[in-house]
Amino acid sequence: MPEHEVVRLQQRAGATNAESGITGLLLVGNGHFLQLIEGPPAEIERVFTQRISGDRRHERIEVVLDRESTERLAEHWSMGVLDLRWDAIEAADDASLALADIAARVNEATEHRPSEIFQIFEDALRSIAA
Repeated sequence: MPEHEVVRLQQRAGATNAESGITGLLLVGNGHFLQLIEGPPAEIERVFTQRISGDRRHERIEVVLDRESTERLAEHWSMGVLDLRWDAIEAADDASLALADIAARVNEATEHRPSEIFQIFEDALRSIAA
């Protein structure tokens, strides 16, 4: 997905998510996406069913982890995006260095299952918040 489409997706989804109490982060890299969605269970179900599963551009959708939590990992983002493509990482400013570290660890884990990649992602988000 070209960068301008990712930006447009972030803007549209961010506005809609904010209205619904949804927060989250989308990891984009080399034709693959990993998304963290947080919020009220009914809203998450609606977003997943109507907007994600209903989008014909998506293929092989897999729910990696579905759990309830009292803590949000992406509480400050209605739709954050982490571009894991190396050209985007190299162009990032100093404030993005922590996110670049996440990207490096995820890219090193490309042979791992999505749940292991998510664990790397979750651990890194927790370390940023600390």
